Amino acid sequence: MISFNSLKAQDDQSLRYHANRKDVFIGTAVSNAFFGFAPTNQYVETLKGEFNALVAENAMKFGPLRPSSTTFSFTNSDYLVDFAIENEMEIRGHALIWHNQLSSWVEEGDFSREELLAVMEDHISTVVGRYKGKIREWDVVNEAIDTNTGDNFRRTIFYNTIGPEYIDSAFVYAHRADPDALLFYNDYSAERINEKSNVMYEMVQGMLERGIPIHGVGLQSHFILNSMNFSSMDQNMKRFGELGMLTNITELDIRMHNSVFDDPQALADQAKNYKKLMELCLENESCTSFLMWGFTDAFSWIPNFFENYGNALIYDHNYQPKPARESLFEVLSEGYDFPSYISHHNTSDLDINVFPNPAKDKITIESKTGKTNLTTEIFDLTGRKVLEMRHQSIYIQNIDLSAINKSGTYLLVVSNKENKIQRSMIQIIK
Repeated sequence: MISFNSLKAQDDQSLRYHANRKDVFIGTAVSNAFFGFAPTNQYVETLKGEFNALVAENAMKFGPLRPSSTTFSFTNSDYLVDFAIENEMEIRGHALIWHNQLSSWVEEGDFSREELLAVMEDHISTVVGRYKGKIREWDVVNEAIDTNTGDNFRRTIFYNTIGPEYIDSAFVYAHRADPDALLFYNDYSAERINEKSNVMYEMVQGMLERGIPIHGVGLQSHFILNSMNFSSMDQNMKRFGELGMLTNITELDIRMHNSVFDDPQALADQAKNYKKLMELCLENESCTSFLMWGFTDAFSWIPNFFENYGNALIYDHNYQPKPARESLFEVLSEGYDFPSYISHHNTSDLDINVFPNPAKDKITIESKTGKTNLTTEIFDLTGRKVLEMRHQSIYIQNIDLSAINKSGTYLLVVSNKENKIQRSMIQIIK
């Protein structure tokens, strides 16, 4: 049985459809560029089609929200929240207290301990209160651990002025503002069991013993290709889960060196990395969200922060799905009985029809503009080409897929000599 979908298809060909089936949130950070796009822009359409959860990359951080001590700027954050609600998407708030992207009036302020606590309480109460009942979970404190200090706390204006108890206070303020919101401590390089995650574990354990309202830890997951220790990550999730903590993947990207940007094996490895992380999340009940720090390489923080690295996300610069996207789809759609149908979409000016042939294991390509020369290629989810055919001067051509003996999702690429391309996803069920 063969079924098709376009790269822009909705419903059972989208990540969000199958994430909903699996009762997990799949989402992305929204770039600042989002706020300047028209509602029908491809960036926006992909957000609506693929994801059931969103987080603001920058718009809800302290600095953008609080330009002065007496002024809040909610234009962008309100826009994102309204967009998410309209499109039935959950929202993750990021981040209430962080040492970066603070307003200058905070960083340069000469506060007493009580004054800075009051600033924190006012900020958290106002922001969380504004979105009470709308935002599912908040990063209350972000990146407060530094294992290179004597007591493992990062030296920030909050630590230096208030002391480590500022963390407890932030969670208490957030809980008062929205008792139903899930409250997280979020950090990087603590995904597996190591010195930093041990400190985080002890910190969370202490917070629970003190009765502080904390519900989860955010595992940021900014990885280099093939750098993960999946077994250790699994153990780490399980031990936090035993404390009653959610262990959500909150900022995932998997960067690769620019020397392998065009290497099919690197793209295949990246797909395997993404796939294994999704499997890990689904296997742990404590993991309820799988959020990536962006979805298209066109808007990624990686190249600006890591020289000679990029290609970290699941869509390329032209909004075309990479093998990583298809590997996530494969995991999420596992066990789903796809119907036989075609939902066709031209990704260029190439004007053809592609449809199932009544004969077993065949598809048909039909030119709508007269005889033409076409090339048909089919790739598996690792990026490996499994079939190629060249068609000379055809109106219509049957393609035999019987040589493909493995069920799964495949990418069908049809092109002409002018390099006009049409892409469709094929679901083959043997």
